[in-house]
Amino acid sequence: MIPFISLILATPKIPIVRRTGIIVIGMLVVLLIDFFSIQYVFYPEGKSSVYVKYLGFIYQSLKWLLPLLLWILPCYPYLGNLLNPQTEEASVPYYHCPICEAEHANIIKHIREVHGEKSFKIKKVKRFIAENPQLSS
Repeated sequence: MIPFISLILATPKIPIVRRTGIIVIGMLVVLLIDFFSIQYVFYPEGKSSVYVKYLGFIYQSLKWLLPLLLWILPCYPYLGNLLNPQTEEASVPYYHCPICEAEHANIIKHIREVHGEKSFKIKKVKRFIAENPQLSS
């Protein structure tokens, strides 16, 4: 239960009410699985040893995977920033056009298409490109 609760508490942007609900439901699922394992794995009535070994293997595997499964299923919508921290919008820098103050990702293309080639001879534009050398390449 500790890994499951830790994963839930470490996931960002989950409302507190939803967090609490996920933890309560997760604890109930773990209790039901433990009850099932006691009834059918540890104290089976009239079952063969192969059957008990098979169920024991499934139970042990499930106990290892359960915290991860109980975390990822209800929290999947909230994992966007956790699994992919740098979104496409954040990775592309936007610049303000020195002529019209419009904001564009590809400012050189904007200046060329909107203001024309002659605008690259304007002092403001030359200074802007000199201050941002990454744009000239």
